Amino acid sequence: MRQHLLDLLDVWQADYQDDWVVAILTHVQGSSYRKPGALMFFHPMGKTLGMLSGGCLEADLRRHAQRAIQSQQVIQLTYDATDESDTSYQLGCGGIVNIMMLPLTSANHYLGFQKLYHDLNSGKSGEFHIDIFNDGASAAQVKGRWLIKSKAAQISKTTFVAASQNVEALSTVTLKAASPKDSHFNVLSQQDQLEAEAAIINPIHAEALPLAQTTPAELLQNESDECEGQLIIPITPPIHLGILGGGLDAQPIAQMAKTLGWKVTIFDERTAYARQYDFPSANIMKMPCDAVNDEVYQSLDAAFVMNHNVNLDAKALNQLVRFDLGYIALLGPVHRRDKVLHAAQLCLTDFSGYFSAPAGLALGGELPSSVGLSILAQCHGILHGSNANSLDKVMLK
Repeated sequence: MRQHLLDLLDVWQADYQDDWVVAILTHVQGSSYRKPGALMFFHPMGKTLGMLSGGCLEADLRRHAQRAIQSQQVIQLTYDATDESDTSYQLGCGGIVNIMMLPLTSANHYLGFQKLYHDLNSGKSGEFHIDIFNDGASAAQVKGRWLIKSKAAQISKTTFVAASQNVEALSTVTLKAASPKDSHFNVLSQQDQLEAEAAIINPIHAEALPLAQTTPAELLQNESDECEGQLIIPITPPIHLGILGGGLDAQPIAQMAKTLGWKVTIFDERTAYARQYDFPSANIMKMPCDAVNDEVYQSLDAAFVMNHNVNLDAKALNQLVRFDLGYIALLGPVHRRDKVLHAAQLCLTDFSGYFSAPAGLALGGELPSSVGLSILAQCHGILHGSNANSLDKVMLK
């Protein structure tokens, strides 16, 4: 079961005009299964997409989703697991979570999820801004805005901006090139995004942007008593993993990566390798790696080099070193690494990202699935900025 937003939207968009309800985790105090910004979708026939807890809240959320459909209003929910005497939901995390639920309708332009889905499919990243309204407010008032940004320009984590903080900024910052039909869903240019964000974060020093021909009055109207503020959620497309070498030992890696929700591309020019039958859910490129379009390499977040052939591995590294990948792994012991680097006329300092060779964490095991798990675990930690410490050393007691 994949939980990336793109996977959820892939199912939702097929029948988006049905009476779907979205649930957004807006605030967390203490510990919780999911972090703020997590989304879940509810279909009127009972189907759900995603999850906001380990399973303890979903049944109750399904009940509230039906109520949201009937009322066409925002529903605000608070689940408090700090009271151990309350056995209502048997929450296991011990924290307090706030969840906003609202119907997705043409009146609120489905919060712009269709455009968000298209851009994520195209490999674009950015920030999703969603208005947080009080319980009982009309769902038609809620707006979603998708701002395309590079990963480097995104905020690092989901952030709530209270209405009292951004009311002055919204009175001076106008979204350019907005039409009335797009007022619920605006895409800003990069420069306007930076100026608008600066105004929201620091409204005292914000300078007014030139007024657009069409002023999105609805944006200002949301600064009412019913609007608490705005939740800004950084969103990136699924991690794109390139596996250079389509041997049998690459199969468990591709399978596990796909389970994680990653996009997988296999590169191998050899006839007997990288067969679609062996990698049913991966993209396969049957051509020499130096014939692959640069745009494909640029879309990669990580690459595993595992041709089990010194010359082919050296050839692969000569291609990958030209791009800013977050993680590159080379299979084999140290002496083989040095042999491959010598053949490629490269050294360890030539790689801009994390270069792992021998690849992976020392998890034990020798079978392909264990080797693949160790490399994927290390890659996952590097791409998410983790130090790979055990949880009992990093989580609050």
